[in-house]
Amino acid sequence: MNMLRAVMIMPFSIVALIPLFILSFSEFRISYPNAASFYLGGGLFFIGLNFAIAVLRLFLKDGEDSAAPWYTPSSLIVRGPYAYVRNPMIIGIALMLLGESLFFHSLWIFIWLLIYFTYQNFYIIWYDEPKLAKLFGYKYMEYARHVNRWIPRKTPWYEGRD
Repeated sequence: MNMLRAVMIMPFSIVALIPLFILSFSEFRISYPNAASFYLGGGLFFIGLNFAIAVLRLFLKDGEDSAAPWYTPSSLIVRGPYAYVRNPMIIGIALMLLGESLFFHSLWIFIWLLIYFTYQNFYIIWYDEPKLAKLFGYKYMEYARHVNRWIPRKTPWYEGRD
């Protein structure tokens, strides 16, 4: 139940409610996107959605509430999307916002993406990563050494292997 609440509060608000608010107060007029913005924006949104769904499925399968930033994780998860990149949910949300900004031709949604991503980057660097390093010690440091924060690896990383 906590995971459902986290999904409703965080990603849904960031990807749906705030962009809807932005579009309702911008000079947005309902029109069909051109082919390029439709396919590129829709494609990026779909890729981002798949990232987010993969993370949620992983956490729901394991019964973890740690996908929400206000919960302390009980274990370090380094499989699934986390074997490729350390922050797949944030990347998924950022791709969805980029897709929306292209689809709707909205500079304001793109600015919201920049604000969101900048905040997340500072939060992760200054709070989340030190907390995980303190909580999981060497295990997290080894994981962080092999798996990038934002750019996915070509191959999955497995503990004990480069």
